[in-house]
Amino acid sequence: MFILQGSLFPIISLANKFKITAPEIATALPDFENKVIESYRNIGISAEIVRLPAKRSLETANNYNWVDAELARSEELAVVLVDYIRIPVPILSLSINSYGSKVNQCFPTWETLKHSKVAMLRGFVSIKTRLVEHNIKYFEVESNEQAVAMLKANRIDAIVTPETLMSSELKKSLQSSGLHCMEEIEAKPLYHYVRKRHLSILPQLTNALKETFDNKQQ
Repeated sequence: MFILQGSLFPIISLANKFKITAPEIATALPDFENKVIESYRNIGISAEIVRLPAKRSLETANNYNWVDAELARSEELAVVLVDYIRIPVPILSLSINSYGSKVNQCFPTWETLKHSKVAMLRGFVSIKTRLVEHNIKYFEVESNEQAVAMLKANRIDAIVTPETLMSSELKKSLQSSGLHCMEEIEAKPLYHYVRKRHLSILPQLTNALKETFDNKQQ
Protein backbone atom coordinates (compact mmCIF):
# COMPACT_ATOMS: atom_id res chain seq x y z
CA MET A 1 0.00 0.00 0.00
CA PHE A 2 2.78 2.44 0.95
CA ILE A 3 4.67 1.62 -2.24
CA LEU A 4 1.53 2.26 -4.29
CA GLN A 5 0.87 5.58 -2.61
CA GLY A 6 4.47 6.66 -3.08
CA SER A 7 4.43 5.91 -6.80
CA LEU A 8 0.97 7.36 -7.47
CA PHE A 9 1.97 11.02 -7.10
CA PRO A 10 4.52 11.25 -9.95
CA ILE A 11 2.32 9.19 -12.28
CA ILE A 12 -0.66 11.50 -11.74
CA SER A 13 1.49 14.63 -11.94
CA LEU A 14 3.13 13.79 -15.23
CA ALA A 15 -0.05 12.50 -16.82
CA ASN A 16 -1.93 15.77 -16.31
CA LYS A 17 -0.80 19.20 -17.42
CA PHE A 18 -1.79 21.75 -14.82
CA LYS A 19 -3.83 24.68 -16.13
CA ILE A 20 -3.13 27.97 -14.35
CA THR A 21 -5.38 30.92 -15.11
CA ALA A 22 -3.89 34.40 -15.05
CA PRO A 23 -4.78 37.95 -16.09
CA GLU A 24 -3.54 38.86 -19.58
CA ILE A 25 -1.44 41.65 -18.07
CA ALA A 26 0.78 38.97 -16.51
CA THR A 27 2.57 38.91 -19.89
CA ALA A 28 4.32 42.07 -18.64
CA LEU A 29 6.08 39.87 -16.06
CA PRO A 30 7.54 36.96 -18.07
CA ASP A 31 10.29 36.19 -15.54
CA PHE A 32 7.69 35.85 -12.80
CA GLU A 33 5.54 33.50 -14.90
CA ASN A 34 8.57 31.40 -15.74
CA LYS A 35 9.47 31.05 -12.06
CA VAL A 36 6.02 29.66 -11.26
CA ILE A 37 6.25 27.18 -14.16
CA GLU A 38 9.74 26.23 -12.97
CA SER A 39 8.43 25.56 -9.45
CA TYR A 40 5.91 23.07 -10.83
CA ARG A 41 8.51 21.46 -13.05
CA ASN A 42 10.76 20.97 -10.03
CA ILE A 43 8.12 18.70 -8.45
CA GLY A 44 7.49 16.77 -11.66
CA ILE A 45 4.42 18.65 -12.94
CA SER A 46 4.07 20.16 -16.39
CA ALA A 47 2.05 23.36 -16.10
CA GLU A 48 0.83 25.98 -18.52
CA ILE A 49 -0.60 29.45 -18.00
CA VAL A 50 -3.92 30.35 -19.62
CA ARG A 51 -4.19 34.14 -19.87
CA LEU A 52 -7.57 35.83 -19.82
CA PRO A 53 -8.89 39.33 -19.08
CA ALA A 54 -8.38 39.92 -15.34
CA LYS A 55 -12.01 39.66 -14.27
CA ARG A 56 -12.69 36.67 -16.56
CA SER A 57 -9.61 34.90 -15.22
CA LEU A 58 -11.06 35.03 -11.72
CA GLU A 59 -14.53 33.97 -12.87
CA THR A 60 -13.10 31.09 -14.92
CA ALA A 61 -11.04 29.87 -11.97
CA ASN A 62 -14.20 29.82 -9.86
CA ASN A 63 -16.63 28.34 -12.36
CA TYR A 64 -14.72 25.86 -14.52
CA ASN A 65 -13.39 22.57 -13.22
CA TRP A 66 -10.54 22.34 -15.75
CA VAL A 67 -8.66 25.08 -13.90
CA ASP A 68 -6.06 23.77 -11.43
CA ALA A 69 -4.62 27.00 -10.06
CA GLU A 70 -4.77 30.79 -10.22
CA LEU A 71 -1.42 32.44 -10.84
CA ALA A 72 -1.24 35.26 -8.28
CA ARG A 73 -3.89 37.04 -6.25
CA SER A 74 -4.02 39.03 -3.04
CA GLU A 75 -4.85 37.48 0.32
CA GLU A 76 -8.29 39.14 0.26
CA LEU A 77 -9.26 37.03 -2.75
CA ALA A 78 -9.36 33.90 -0.57
CA VAL A 79 -13.01 34.69 0.20
CA VAL A 80 -13.74 34.62 -3.55
CA LEU A 81 -11.61 31.61 -4.50
CA VAL A 82 -13.49 29.34 -2.12
CA ASP A 83 -12.46 26.07 -3.82
CA TYR A 84 -8.77 26.99 -3.61
CA ILE A 85 -6.00 26.98 -1.03
CA ARG A 86 -3.69 29.98 -0.76
CA ILE A 87 -0.06 28.92 -0.56
CA PRO A 88 1.33 31.14 2.24
CA VAL A 89 4.43 32.20 0.32
CA PRO A 90 4.37 35.74 -1.11
CA ILE A 91 5.64 35.31 -4.66
CA LEU A 92 5.22 38.87 -5.87
CA SER A 93 4.89 42.28 -4.27
CA LEU A 94 2.99 44.81 -6.34
CA SER A 95 3.75 48.44 -5.70
CA ILE A 96 0.37 50.19 -6.08
CA ASN A 97 1.07 53.70 -7.34
CA SER A 98 -0.96 56.81 -7.92
CA TYR A 99 -0.23 59.07 -10.89
CA GLY A 100 -1.51 62.62 -10.48
CA SER A 101 -2.81 64.91 -13.19
CA LYS A 102 -0.57 67.82 -12.19
CA VAL A 103 3.04 67.95 -11.05
CA ASN A 104 2.04 69.47 -7.72
CA GLN A 105 -1.02 67.25 -7.23
CA CYS A 106 0.18 64.05 -5.60
CA PHE A 107 -1.79 61.34 -3.83
CA PRO A 108 0.46 59.52 -1.32
CA THR A 109 -2.41 57.73 0.50
CA TRP A 110 -5.85 56.35 -0.24
CA GLU A 111 -7.34 59.12 1.93
CA THR A 112 -5.86 61.86 -0.27
CA LEU A 113 -7.81 60.44 -3.24
CA LYS A 114 -11.15 60.83 -1.47
CA HIS A 115 -12.43 63.78 -3.51
CA SER A 116 -10.82 62.74 -6.79
CA LYS A 117 -11.86 60.84 -9.90
CA VAL A 118 -9.64 57.81 -10.42
CA ALA A 119 -9.01 55.32 -13.24
CA MET A 120 -8.06 51.73 -12.45
CA LEU A 121 -7.47 48.57 -14.48
CA ARG A 122 -10.51 46.33 -14.68
CA GLY A 123 -10.22 43.14 -12.64
CA PHE A 124 -7.98 44.37 -9.82
CA VAL A 125 -10.30 43.45 -6.98
CA SER A 126 -7.96 44.57 -4.18
CA ILE A 127 -7.60 48.07 -5.67
CA LYS A 128 -11.34 48.32 -6.26
CA THR A 129 -11.97 47.28 -2.65
CA ARG A 130 -9.72 50.06 -1.36
CA LEU A 131 -11.43 52.66 -3.56
CA VAL A 132 -14.85 51.57 -2.34
CA GLU A 133 -13.70 51.56 1.28
CA HIS A 134 -12.64 55.21 0.98
CA ASN A 135 -15.66 56.26 -1.07
CA ILE A 136 -13.50 57.28 -4.04
CA LYS A 137 -15.14 57.76 -7.42
CA TYR A 138 -13.49 55.46 -9.96
CA PHE A 139 -13.66 54.33 -13.57
CA GLU A 140 -12.59 50.86 -14.70
CA VAL A 141 -10.52 50.80 -17.89
CA GLU A 142 -9.14 48.03 -20.08
CA SER A 143 -5.56 49.32 -20.25
CA ASN A 144 -3.16 51.82 -18.74
CA GLU A 145 -2.96 53.43 -22.19
CA GLN A 146 -6.65 54.27 -21.86
CA ALA A 147 -6.10 55.57 -18.32
CA VAL A 148 -3.24 57.84 -19.42
CA ALA A 149 -5.36 59.24 -22.27
CA MET A 150 -8.12 60.05 -19.75
CA LEU A 151 -5.59 61.71 -17.44
CA LYS A 152 -4.20 63.88 -20.24
CA ALA A 153 -7.72 64.87 -21.26
CA ASN A 154 -8.48 65.92 -17.65
CA ARG A 155 -11.33 63.42 -17.44
CA ILE A 156 -9.79 62.02 -14.24
CA ASP A 157 -7.53 63.34 -11.51
CA ALA A 158 -5.38 60.27 -11.01
CA ILE A 159 -4.54 56.72 -12.08
CA VAL A 160 -4.11 53.96 -9.52
CA THR A 161 -2.26 50.96 -10.91
CA PRO A 162 0.58 48.52 -10.15
CA GLU A 163 3.86 50.25 -10.97
CA THR A 164 5.24 47.24 -12.86
CA LEU A 165 2.32 47.42 -15.30
CA MET A 166 2.89 51.07 -16.20
CA SER A 167 5.29 50.83 -19.12
CA SER A 168 8.34 53.08 -19.43
CA GLU A 169 6.80 54.54 -22.59
CA LEU A 170 3.68 55.61 -20.70
CA LYS A 171 5.75 57.06 -17.87
CA LYS A 172 7.80 59.07 -20.37
CA SER A 173 4.58 60.23 -22.01
CA LEU A 174 3.30 61.49 -18.67
CA GLN A 175 6.59 63.19 -17.85
CA SER A 176 6.81 64.92 -21.23
CA SER A 177 3.28 66.25 -20.72
CA GLY A 178 4.21 67.72 -17.36
CA LEU A 179 1.55 65.63 -15.64
CA HIS A 180 3.64 63.04 -13.83
CA CYS A 181 3.48 62.84 -10.05
CA MET A 182 3.99 59.28 -8.85
CA GLU A 183 3.46 58.04 -5.29
CA GLU A 184 3.40 54.52 -3.82
CA ILE A 185 0.22 54.21 -1.77
CA GLU A 186 0.46 50.52 -0.91
CA ALA A 187 2.66 47.45 -1.44
CA LYS A 188 0.44 44.44 -2.06
CA PRO A 189 1.83 40.88 -1.66
CA LEU A 190 0.39 38.29 -4.03
CA TYR A 191 0.02 34.55 -3.52
CA HIS A 192 -0.45 31.44 -5.65
CA TYR A 193 -3.80 29.64 -5.28
CA VAL A 194 -4.21 25.91 -5.92
CA ARG A 195 -7.45 23.95 -6.16
CA LYS A 196 -8.33 21.95 -3.05
CA ARG A 197 -8.38 18.70 -4.98
CA HIS A 198 -4.59 19.01 -5.30
CA LEU A 199 -4.04 19.12 -1.55
CA SER A 200 -1.48 16.29 -1.78
CA ILE A 201 1.05 18.38 -3.72
CA LEU A 202 0.92 21.47 -1.48
CA PRO A 203 3.93 20.61 0.76
CA GLN A 204 6.15 19.94 -2.27
CA LEU A 205 4.87 22.96 -4.21
CA THR A 206 5.22 25.28 -1.22
CA ASN A 207 8.86 24.29 -0.80
CA ALA A 208 9.48 24.60 -4.55
CA LEU A 209 8.02 28.11 -4.66
CA LYS A 210 10.11 29.15 -1.65
CA GLU A 211 13.28 27.80 -3.20
CA THR A 212 12.64 29.18 -6.68
CA PHE A 213 11.73 32.68 -5.57
CA ASP A 214 14.48 32.82 -2.93
CA ASN A 215 16.99 31.96 -5.64
CA LYS A 216 15.55 34.72 -7.82
CA GLN A 217 16.23 37.28 -5.13
CA GLN A 218 19.84 36.20 -4.56
